[in-house]
Amino acid sequence: MQTLKSTVLAEGFTYGEGPRWRDGKLWFSDMHADAVRTLDADGAPGFGARIPHPSGIGWTPDGDLLVTSLEHAVLHRITSDGPQVHCDLSEFGPSLNDMVALPDGRVYVDVYTQRGGGPPNGDLALVAPDGTAQIVAKGLATPNGMAVTPDGTALVAAETFGNRLHAWTIQADGSLYFADFGLALADDFDLSDDERSFAEGNATYDMSYVLTYFVRWLVASLAGLDAQERDAMIAAAAEGAVPHSLPPKATELVVKYAPVAAWVMPFYRRLQ
Repeated sequence: MQTLKSTVLAEGFTYGEGPRWRDGKLWFSDMHADAVRTLDADGAPGFGARIPHPSGIGWTPDGDLLVTSLEHAVLHRITSDGPQVHCDLSEFGPSLNDMVALPDGRVYVDVYTQRGGGPPNGDLALVAPDGTAQIVAKGLATPNGMAVTPDGTALVAAETFGNRLHAWTIQADGSLYFADFGLALADDFDLSDDERSFAEGNATYDMSYVLTYFVRWLVASLAGLDAQERDAMIAAAAEGAVPHSLPPKATELVVKYAPVAAWVMPFYRRLQ
C-alpha cells in the first residue's frame, strides 16, 4: 500500500468550498469571508471575486465566472461591472449549494428546497445557456459536491446526509438517467418513481445483449454466413426453424436463445 504525505500549501482561510482548477490555478470559495479566491501551483494566493457567502463556482463558455450562494437562490455571473443575475432559481427553493458548468454553457446546480429544522433536502436544476432552468433530479438528502466525467457523459453528485454518491447519464437535452445499474439497484439506493420504472423495464438488458452477441457469433463463425444471411437464420430459428447446418450443441443454443437475439437486433439497427 502506498503511503501519501500531505503538505500545507496555504492557510488562513475561513471555510474553503467548491474547488475548481482553471488556467493553472486552484479556484475556490472562501465562504464566510464572502470571497472567491485562487492559489497558483506555488501556493501564492489571489483574489477572484467578492460575493456574499459563495459556494459553487464555474465559468461560462466566454470565461465569465459563475457563483452560487447559500444566502439566496440566484446564480450570479461575475462581470467587469460586478455580479449580474445569470439565473434566478428562487421558484425552486430558497438557496443554492454546489454547481458544475459544462463547456457548452449548461450548468447543473444544487437547489435546497428547504432550510432550517435539520439537514436541507434538495433537487438538481439544469440551467440552460440562455438562463432558463428546470429541475432534473429530485429528493436528494443535502446535495453537495458535483462533477462531470471527463468524457462529458455522466454527472456525479454527493448526498452529504445520504452518505452516498449518485451517478446519472447526461442525455442530449441535459436530462438525467442513472448511469450505473449495479449502483442504482443496490438495496440502499433510493430511486425516483421514473428511475425505478426504467430499471424494472430494462433489468434484463445486459443479459440480452450478451446472448445476442453470442448467438450472432455462433451462427457467423460456424455456418460461414454473411451478416444478412446470419440475421435471417436467427430470425427463422426464433420462429421455430432448426438450423441443421450447425453442430448439434450449437443448434441447441441457437434455437434456445434466438428469440432474444431476434428481439434485440432490430433495436440495434434502429440505434444505428
